[in-house]
Amino acid sequence: MKERWEKFKGAIEKSKVFTLTKYPTSYCHFNKDLSEQYPAFAWLNCLEGIKDGESYLEKLKIRTRGGERFGVDAKYVRVSMIGTEDEFIELCTRLSNAKRE
Repeated sequence: MKERWEKFKGAIEKSKVFTLTKYPTSYCHFNKDLSEQYPAFAWLNCLEGIKDGESYLEKLKIRTRGGERFGVDAKYVRVSMIGTEDEFIELCTRLSNAKRE
């Protein structure tokens, strides 16, 4: 998951359309050290001009779950990091090519 997150973060930075929610570091009882989190889902915040992130990403053929389903603003979307490698690469490609409306 760490490799996927690094690729995903790069795609988000390249698009300049989204910001990624920062996840706090947490204590790992196995390593006895602080470590970054790499969850199976990413939360994106759409920047100005995009009021409904789910609809915007649907136009790019990216399936997400809108923030309203989780009790937050529609400009937030939850993206799955799980899938085949080919699907993940396509997701990153589409996200990195995203432009503001």
